[in-house]
Amino acid sequence: MELNIDEQQLSQMVADGLVKKLTPVIEMAVKKYEQPDELLEPQELCDQVLHCHRDTLDNYFVYQPGFPSMNKGTRKVYSLKAVEKWISTHQIIA
Repeated sequence: MELNIDEQQLSQMVADGLVKKLTPVIEMAVKKYEQPDELLEPQELCDQVLHCHRDTLDNYFVYQPGFPSMNKGTRKVYSLKAVEKWISTHQIIA
């Protein structure tokens, strides 16, 4: 089977295919990094990010070295971006 396309046409087809596949991925990444940071209350962190019971946060996560938190008045809050970064750098891949 012979294709009647030249090298330039083939290159353009490959480039168009790559653009079509990569554009949505790049758009999602840009949206993620352009979003402002969100400060989460402890229960919000458990429900939205860690998917765990509040006791698990209190007994395990907050005592891990470098687990990000800050005080907002008398309350402890968590930066969503900082927690996501901490999780990504502390995963154990078996």
